[in-house]
Amino acid sequence: DVLPKDSLILSILETGSKRLVKTLTEIVELQQAALSERTSTLLLLFECTVYHLNKIAQSVFESLEMEKREKLHMILLDSPIERTYQYALKKLDDWYGNQIPTSFIPRMMEHPCVEVKAYLSQKMKDTFSNLKGANPDLYIYYVKALLYLPNKVSKSKESIYHTIPLFLNYYPEKRQEIEHILLDIGSTNSKIDSERALVTFAQIQKEVSIL
Repeated sequence: DVLPKDSLILSILETGSKRLVKTLTEIVELQQAALSERTSTLLLLFECTVYHLNKIAQSVFESLEMEKREKLHMILLDSPIERTYQYALKKLDDWYGNQIPTSFIPRMMEHPCVEVKAYLSQKMKDTFSNLKGANPDLYIYYVKALLYLPNKVSKSKESIYHTIPLFLNYYPEKRQEIEHILLDIGSTNSKIDSERALVTFAQIQKEVSIL
């Protein structure tokens, strides 16, 4: 009636007989409530090669309350196991569409697997490459998410700053919101970020005065 410790589960999965694995699966299925409180065990079940255990883990994960689910979702995205992070990427699409939670973005940028970085890159590209047809709120969402990150994503930031004046040509009603972001970043202690933000702010003022 008690969910086994992770070490025992791992031992059964690695060296146990088919009958023992079947028994483990039956116990896990009966103990799903306990499983929802054991993140490390859920990750173990996600990454194992037993299909039915994968499905149980998915069912428990999908029924978690939002805060717990988001924490585990980030852990699943960090997984080096392809079927695990691919499942996590699919759930990003299912639940969030193009608006990836900002807390996920730094971890996805540092992921060792190319597919995860490519997924994030495509979402950003879709938003920043077609400014005329962009969703302006989604554009600002990603501007905030990326420009407030540390300097290690410097090249990405540079390209985003270049898009801001053009974005405002299409959506002038967003000028005040964008200017507030730029002035906020301009007041930070990061010299590179501050300079870029203030230069872009000045460029906006110049273009508006010309118009």
